[in-house]
Amino acid sequence: CAIPAFDGLLPEPHNSNILDLLFVCATWHGLAKLRMHNDLTLLELDEATKALGIGMRKFVATTCTSFQTRELPREAEARARRTTKAKAQTGSKPGESERPPPAKGISTQRLKTFNLDTYKFHALGDVPAHIREFGTTDSYSTEIGELEHKAVKARYRRTDRKEYTKQVARIERRQARIRRIDRSTNSSYCLEVERVGSLEAHHIIGRTENLPIHIGQHVNEHSGDPAVQ
Repeated sequence: CAIPAFDGLLPEPHNSNILDLLFVCATWHGLAKLRMHNDLTLLELDEATKALGIGMRKFVATTCTSFQTRELPREAEARARRTTKAKAQTGSKPGESERPPPAKGISTQRLKTFNLDTYKFHALGDVPAHIREFGTTDSYSTEIGELEHKAVKARYRRTDRKEYTKQVARIERRQARIRRIDRSTNSSYCLEVERVGSLEAHHIIGRTENLPIHIGQHVNEHSGDPAVQ
């Protein structure tokens, strides 16, 4: 869908380079997101990954170097606000506050270049191997790691924002010790299991959510029980 929208925006040969790159990106994305793979599709993905790397580097070497691109006005304004805020927090030098602010315009917008030296681009080459080892990309998710950011941010809010790395680590260790102590001293779960009633009951609803069970640990501890097979 994006190819017709980009067609004709730039002169040749850049127009053809961009259209070819868009086609390669669409092909690679379609192969990488397949929910079922076989040896043939993985070989196609290998070739598409090579073509993607070649196309990206050609785009950087030919098209990107032919055009001067700058950050957007709102990006320049946001950077200026961050700089002003940082100076206000650290304290400006005498007479520095009397200097006039830079005039708005193209001179305040920094040059922006397309950067391939990032981990995300580097990791694209590992996608076929990861699919062979771990399965298709819909079989796993980064949600667990992404959600952990909320826990770290919650601990950060409890610090004084100075030397916060050690403080966050101490808070995490303190929370881990409290959880370990709670698991070792809380015996009410065993009492509740004894009150579940008849084995013929259709289902059982727990009385509280304060005593969760780690599924993986429970399965490992009862690996010989036919009920967990």
